[in-house]
Amino acid sequence: VSQRTLQDVKRLFPEDLGAADESPSEVTQFAGEEYLVDAKRAGYLQAVEGTTLFELGRKGKFVIHMKPHIGQFLLPGDTLATV
Repeated sequence: VSQRTLQDVKRLFPEDLGAADESPSEVTQFAGEEYLVDAKRAGYLQAVEGTTLFELGRKGKFVIHMKPHIGQFLLPGDTLATV
């Protein structure tokens, strides 16, 4: 699982991105309602379809924040993401 995870990270983020921008953005200033996406069953988070999530966020003009890390064990009802 760890080898596959490292390969996925390299595939999704092929370049070193550098330091984060310290200036506040439109997203960090948003104070709207937050929606939770919960796990339906117990297990380890093995992968995330990053391309699909980015496209959903772009089309819907919202931010998807993944709470757990790949490899983390989740129980039913644990938060997977906030939207």
